[in-house]
Amino acid sequence: MNVLMVSPQFRPLVGGYERAAERLSKGLASRGHKVMVLAERRFPSWPRRERDEGIEIHRWWCWYRRRLHQASSLFGFLVLLLRHGHRFDVWHVHQYGSHAALAIAIGALYRTPVVLKLTSTRGQGLSASLSHGRIASLAVALHKRARATVVLSQEMFQEAVAFGIPASLVHLLGNGIDTSLFAPPTAAERATLRAQLGVSGGPCAMFVGRLSAEKNVPLLLRAWSLAIPRLTNQWRLHIIGDGPEHARLVAEAQAFGVSESVVFHGHQECVSNWLAVADLFLQSSDNEGLSNTMLEALATGVAVVCTNVSGTEECVREPDTGLVVPVGDAVRLADAIVELANDDARRAQMSQRAVTFVRDRYSIDRVCELHEALYQSLIDQGRRR
Repeated sequence: MNVLMVSPQFRPLVGGYERAAERLSKGLASRGHKVMVLAERRFPSWPRRERDEGIEIHRWWCWYRRRLHQASSLFGFLVLLLRHGHRFDVWHVHQYGSHAALAIAIGALYRTPVVLKLTSTRGQGLSASLSHGRIASLAVALHKRARATVVLSQEMFQEAVAFGIPASLVHLLGNGIDTSLFAPPTAAERATLRAQLGVSGGPCAMFVGRLSAEKNVPLLLRAWSLAIPRLTNQWRLHIIGDGPEHARLVAEAQAFGVSESVVFHGHQECVSNWLAVADLFLQSSDNEGLSNTMLEALATGVAVVCTNVSGTEECVREPDTGLVVPVGDAVRLADAIVELANDDARRAQMSQRAVTFVRDRYSIDRVCELHEALYQSLIDQGRRR
């Protein structure tokens, strides 16, 4: 098949949906499909075109300035879509909004099936994102006309149906994880990595993510300050990632009195190495679509303590791969950290279940297979029409 991926945000941006779009694109290319990615070119230093592991990346021009960004980006996207779109069997749009609405409208003219992927829920979900703007009603109507909608969790499925998309057109497929990269290390590999990364002493709790408001890392620091006096070993919390709240969080760690047990490592290229030395993965988000880093931690065999955001019900609570607490509840989060941190045997059992669960359901090969079947069904429907 010839698959056109539309991902307005893409590498070198490294957020969750960007990484998921890249993994799916490369996974499909490795299975023999022709894949082209259309993305924004926000800065002149970003290449207009490049090839990487079998995929072509074409970036459209936009003027990345306030009040000018959206209009210029839509124009640049339209030019590339008209230039390349007719050569592809199916278009897959990662993220909802104005670019998705335009792709669905042009796809209808070309009679090309358009797949819409939803990436978040609640305050950042489909309904909330399309409820404002001058052409909100038109955008809503167009999003309902996508030939298929991909969601990442049961919560997202319910939101899509409530939005007005027929349940028969909503497909729960998930994000793909490279389970060869994110896999449990041997004891020798783990010891070597701990030495290389400078992680010495006691066990490691790990947070991986952007240091931004929706991740609610202050809640995690507060919970950590409540948990530390009750931990039976000398645990340390390693925070991997950077973002606009970095300086504030360093100050809050000092204010909570946990600066000696919390280490900020900033952005790290090789997240898999850090997860390989983790004993517990912590997530305190207020909102998620389906956390890639959580799935990567589970694939590596790390038990999880997380807030009850989208995806945690089916990935953590049901398969018993960790503990889930209410969003915003520092006391419950601290209790869950203490419960698992002080129980090595239970963490080990959760670790084994986590690895099997992710390999069976979220390996990149499995997710590619599901997408191939969806694409082929849409292409066959078009031929019958």
